[in-house]
Amino acid sequence: MADKCNNCGAELFEGQQFCRACGAPTRQFSGEDLPTQMLPGQQQPPQATVPDPLSTAPLSGGRDTSDPVYATNFPRYQPPPVPQQRPTSPGGIQPPPPSRRRSRVWVYVVLALLVFFGGASLLGGLFFAKRTPQRFVKVNARPHVGVPPMPPPHPQHPRDRDAGEGALVGDEGAEVSANQTIITKTYPLAPGGSFELRNINGDIRIEGWDEQQAEVKIIKRGGSPEARDALKIVREQSGNRLAISTTPEMRAGGVEEVRYEVKLPRNLRELEIISNNSNVELADTNDASVSVVVQRGNIGLEDVNGMVNTRTMKGNTKVLIGEGARIAPQVFNGINGNIELELAPDVNAEVKAETVSGNIDIDEEFDIKVEKRMVGQQAAGRIGKGGQPIVIKNVSGNIKIKS
Repeated sequence: MADKCNNCGAELFEGQQFCRACGAPTRQFSGEDLPTQMLPGQQQPPQATVPDPLSTAPLSGGRDTSDPVYATNFPRYQPPPVPQQRPTSPGGIQPPPPSRRRSRVWVYVVLALLVFFGGASLLGGLFFAKRTPQRFVKVNARPHVGVPPMPPPHPQHPRDRDAGEGALVGDEGAEVSANQTIITKTYPLAPGGSFELRNINGDIRIEGWDEQQAEVKIIKRGGSPEARDALKIVREQSGNRLAISTTPEMRAGGVEEVRYEVKLPRNLRELEIISNNSNVELADTNDASVSVVVQRGNIGLEDVNGMVNTRTMKGNTKVLIGEGARIAPQVFNGINGNIELELAPDVNAEVKAETVSGNIDIDEEFDIKVEKRMVGQQAAGRIGKGGQPIVIKNVSGNIKIKS
């Protein structure tokens, strides 16, 4: 017969040590079989003075392995710090905390406005410059890289005909009529020499020839014969350098213009032309290094194969490079006007063209792609087998490259 629990009377099975109904023990346990008891929260350290040889302790004399594993002293609860009270407005309303996101948004807004109005100013300036009549356009532009700045028309020179270097060009043998005075002079100029010409107002034409001397024809137009005679032309010659220039007092006597027609040896080393208001034409100068700077006027180059650097602030530039030309690096700059290059089929070069306000037109046979930018256009490519660079830069005007 099965036993029953002494506590609740429930039926017990054989070998059962605890009642399944109430959990009371069914018998008395020995010391080895005592059930687990809950240890108190506080326990006094043992009173024995001799340590148990089975226990271990750190060398520094800390707690040993016989101590309880749970903590006896827990830290007290510490409330979180109270945030500092923000100052309130006179009405008792606290202002909202500053937002980093809002400050960043304002920074982006300011930067966007600066970029927008800066770009609008540039485009607006170009638009109005293009629509404004030419007589009201005022151009203030920095010189392009590699182009010398516009110098003054001419420094003061002595007026003594016998001054030697810097002497005035005499009018002996001049052809004088009611409206013009023509003076023709020749000066020795050996191979590898240099020629400079500075003018105020009047066209300039220079071409090469086989003579080892320079022929300079000066044509003064307008005013009376006395006024034309009073307008002096200065000649500077030293070593293998020849320079001709018009004095600044050209308009004082009513003279309208001074034109130059010059013939130079083809084997010159340098050729420089500077003028305020002139149409400049150069032809057949071979390998001479050429520099042309004109404020107002057109520039025309034909069979000029040496290093070239041109700039016109208001005028067109037209360049013709013929067959068999072995050109050197050439740079053509324009501020307000068109630039046109006509190249022979056998010309080899690397071309780069840029415009700010204008179109670039290149013949299809050159196979050079024109790219549109946010402002202006650009094109770069090889012509023929490639070679020396031809750089064309224009601000307000078109660029055309044709064969």
